[in-house]
Amino acid sequence: MGAGLVLGCSSTFSKMTDEQIVSLAQTGDMSAIEYLINKYRRMVRGKSGKYFIFGAERADTIQEGTIGLLEAIRGFRADTPSSFRTFADLCVECQLKSAVKKKGDRLNASAITTDERDEFASDRRINDPIYLTIAQESTDEIARLIRNNCSSFECRVVGLFITGQSYGEIANVLGCNEKSVDNALSRVRRKIAPLIDLGHY
Repeated sequence: MGAGLVLGCSSTFSKMTDEQIVSLAQTGDMSAIEYLINKYRRMVRGKSGKYFIFGAERADTIQEGTIGLLEAIRGFRADTPSSFRTFADLCVECQLKSAVKKKGDRLNASAITTDERDEFASDRRINDPIYLTIAQESTDEIARLIRNNCSSFECRVVGLFITGQSYGEIANVLGCNEKSVDNALSRVRRKIAPLIDLGHY
């Protein structure tokens, strides 16, 4: 199955530095991304609890914090003088502050309707079922579903997608064209959506 080619496992990651794990995550390694999300979940929850976004449920605020963590995974560089933990802390904080400000600006401009879904990030990932499920509570189960039902290539595409890489950037990393990236994400959605709806996780 696709999981066989996914790099690393929890026992291996526990012997590595966060910076080394981030390097793997930046290649689209789903296991590395999953490990980092789980490791920093307490930090994300703690910071999310300090912010109030009008009209948002706690899960939405935590999702914003997770977006910040994924941005940290994407943007961290090995030559950065600070540790990944410090960088991630800053990115999560900035994302939460940005979400509060965006919501406030939209309310002040009367740009939101009563039946409009709260949407705090301009990133197109926010409405994607793949991203939404991984960024929220079912991280472990959904990641396992993807690994067990998708090819190694599809797993890497998803890994890069949820860390914010554009189709062009993903294509460059994987040595393919953007159409292949789009097709892979479409296949993953078709494979995973019915399983999520049926509660097979």
